[in-house]
Parts: sequence; structure tokens; C-alpha cells
Amino acid sequence: MVGYLVAVVTSAVASWAVPQWLGYQLDWTREATGLFAAEGYLVHSAFRLAFASFPIVFAVCVVVIDLLVVGVLTEQSRSNWLGLVGWSGLSATVLALSLFPTATVLSPYGVVGLMMAPGVGVLTVGLVVVAAAAAGVVGLSIPHALFDGLSLRAASRQTAVILVDDPTVVIPPLRSLSVGWVVGMGSFLIGVVVLGLAIGIFVIGLILLPAVLLLWVGAAVGFAAGHVAYRLRTRVVYRGCRQ
Repeated sequence: MVGYLVAVVTSAVASWAVPQWLGYQLDWTREATGLFAAEGYLVHSAFRLAFASFPIVFAVCVVVIDLLVVGVLTEQSRSNWLGLVGWSGLSATVLALSLFPTATVLSPYGVVGLMMAPGVGVLTVGLVVVAAAAAGVVGLSIPHALFDGLSLRAASRQTAVILVDDPTVVIPPLRSLSVGWVVGMGSFLIGVVVLGLAIGIFVIGLILLPAVLLLWVGAAVGFAAGHVAYRLRTRVVYRGCRQ
């Protein structure tokens, strides 16, 4: 839970701080050199990437948490570290890209649009769950196999064999993951709305800040519970295929 709380808070802070930092750096560069005097494609792309810092930071945190959980569940110590590095980079990149459309909502800058169009929040939750489910299918047994010493190619092949032989084995793990992420993302979105109100309402906003923290703790609990339950179930699937 602590890991997911760090992921939620740092992702939210990054979504505000990174664009601020980028704007400051561009202003300093323009004043010092005259470059970036007018917004162009390069500057626009840089800000799009900066506003997407939430899914990027969140995806990296999720991958790190996942590897830590699998490492704790793994009984052997023949880890394929090169494969783990490759898997970490690939899975973090794909997860971040799949969450990229949520960047306009999952940040302090998107709170106004979220409050005016609550349906966007529902769509965001659905998108996050779909991304989590896709990641859950792909990562069904790969991290377990990498910690047991298999190569990334062999681990990927093993996951494909499991899914072809019995696709239904993925249902219980994905059910746990999806429920946890629905609870987590719903609580986080409500926290974002409350944070927007806290920022916009002087004095009263200070009273709302503890509520934001409690909602984000609730989000962390949801994410963590779903993730741990998912990994416990995937461990059973992996052991079954190895026997």
C-alpha cells in the first residue's frame, strides 16, 4: 500500500510540477538566448509530454511495485536480471502509452474539465481498467519466469502457451486486478476533484486537504489490494504450468 500511495502522490505532484518546471526553463532560455520566442511544434510536443507525466510516473511505479511483489513471492534466486531490465522498460513504456489519454484528466489541470463533464471520469476509469487488464494478461507469468531464471523470450512464449491451452485461467487474476483498480481510480478521481475545490477555495480549502489525502490513501489501498490479489493468483497459475 505504501508503494501505491507513493505512486499516486508523486504522479499527481509530477503532473503539476513538471509543466511548471518546463515553462520556467523555456522562459529562462528565451530570455537568455532568444530561442523558443514563439510556440512551435517542438514546444507544443514538450508540453504534451510534460502534461503526460502522471501516466509516465505512475506506470514506472506500478512496474517497480509489481517486480517487488513477484520477487517476494518467488522462492528461487536464479533471476534473469537482463530479462527483468528489458521487461521493466517494455512494460512501463506500453502501460504509460496506454494511459496517455488520461493525462488531460488525471492532473490538477484537468480538474475543471472533470467537474464539468463527470462522464469523462467514468470513461477514464474504464480506460484505466482496460489498460490494467491488458497488462495483466501480458504479464500473467512473465515476471515469475524471469525471477526463476528464464529468458524474456522463453517467458513470453510460456505465457502464450498458457493462454492458448486454457484462456480461462486469466479470469480470476484479472477480476481481482480490475476490482482493485476500479476502486483505486474512482477514489483517486474524487480526490482530484476535491483537490481542485481545495485549491480554488481559500481557507475552506485547507479543511479539504485532509480529505484529499484520505481519498488518495483509499486509492492506494484499492490499487494495492487488487495488485497483490492478482499476483497471488498468477503465482498459482504459474506453478500449475510448471508442474
